Amino acid sequence: MRYAMGALVEEYEKQGIRWNGKLVLIGDSMGGEVMSVVSEKLFPDGVILTEPAAYSVYAHHVKFGKRHNEEPVFGGDDGVIRSRKPDDSFALESIGKYMGKTPKGKVLVVEFASDRIVGKIPQDYKASAEVVDSIRTSHLLTKGEHGATPAEEVETIKNFVKSL
Repeated sequence: MRYAMGALVEEYEKQGIRWNGKLVLIGDSMGGEVMSVVSEKLFPDGVILTEPAAYSVYAHHVKFGKRHNEEPVFGGDDGVIRSRKPDDSFALESIGKYMGKTPKGKVLVVEFASDRIVGKIPQDYKASAEVVDSIRTSHLLTKGEHGATPAEEVETIKNFVKSL
């Protein structure tokens, strides 16, 4: 991470763009789960979770695209199969830990009202962050399909980043 950040900062400086020192992680869908877990280790200034998913701890031990003992499958002909509830996801706990360990860190959760893919999971992330600090937790409930990026979401993300 340090190498990547150093290379990125150097590349932008060559283009005349200075880094303000703020680190913001953003994750969409499955990437939301990943960013939640990573945030607990990197302590960014902000975390943005758009339509974040959460997977059972059992899902982390399943080979991609393979079915085994009715555990979740990612991709393949069967798509995403959830045979277990994500209530024990590492990510839901991690976002709360991030908030607790990062006194100035903020979280933005974007949720689509009719998202059939992740359902109520964004609300679970929001609740986990709000338990620690509701003032540093933002939430956008908007219209759209999973994977869409409506203008309201873009504007909310821009304003969130400016607030850091």
